[in-house]
Amino acid sequence: MSEFIATMGGSSEYVQLSEHNFRRVLTGDVESVRERLIYALERLDYRVLSEQPLIAKRSNGKVSSCSFSVLKCVKSLTIGLKMLNPTSTLVTFDYEILNSFVTKGDRQTVEREAEAIIALATARPVAALCASCGTNNSNDSRFCRVCGTPNATDEPQELEVLRLTSGARDAHQNIIGGVITMLSVLAMALPLIFLSNKGPKGGIALLIVGELLALCWLFYGMWRLHHTLNPKSDGKQLQPVGIPRAIPALQPAAVLPQPARASVTEGTTELLATPERERVPVPVKPHKIDTAEMQG
Repeated sequence: MSEFIATMGGSSEYVQLSEHNFRRVLTGDVESVRERLIYALERLDYRVLSEQPLIAKRSNGKVSSCSFSVLKCVKSLTIGLKMLNPTSTLVTFDYEILNSFVTKGDRQTVEREAEAIIALATARPVAALCASCGTNNSNDSRFCRVCGTPNATDEPQELEVLRLTSGARDAHQNIIGGVITMLSVLAMALPLIFLSNKGPKGGIALLIVGELLALCWLFYGMWRLHHTLNPKSDGKQLQPVGIPRAIPALQPAAVLPQPARASVTEGTTELLATPERERVPVPVKPHKIDTAEMQG
């Protein structure tokens, strides 16, 4: 990952649209940085609308001001590029968020996404060697062209940090929303149950329905947090690219137990002595004596 200097500045106004700015310095000229940023934006599900200036928005096009996820409220992202010298470029991330109230945790989530974009833009390509057969594929190929095995790629750690930050932030807001809803329903239902002249039926119905909704909200936040901290895996552990699959070692032959030696000298002397070949007795056929010749 290339070095960059992090300076952060921005303003947040309590209007329907809030703007947040983040600045980074990347190595390279303006055009090369622009091409790498476009690639990184497309990897993070952005759709580039303009290249000069660089303007992008979410590919799904659905932006909601009521969503707990601040990344889903991003209306547009404008990236400004300014050449500082022939080898470095100042990059300014200008987020336009369709939400009048953005907390400090939301700003941290947006900043983590900016860092993930930089990490993708500055990641060095690795040799796409197949972990199964060792075939050298192109860097953008997802499967081996010989055996069809999926190619494992080394993703920047900033992507995992972004996933954890965004998921934990959304789960936290869901849990807080469930607790606040539960307390609000209690505050409204209890007076209706004990102080209402029309009877406690209306208050009991409000209490049951409201508490059920609050519990569903609360448990959804807890499930979201568990899913974020324990992501599902497909059970296939791919080896890192560039490292061939290890060859299993041969099983060693069974070694017969050796008799105990009285001393080290005795064992060494026996090793130096050449064992004599065992003599195998050769069977001798009995010779028949002709008695007729002896009588003649």
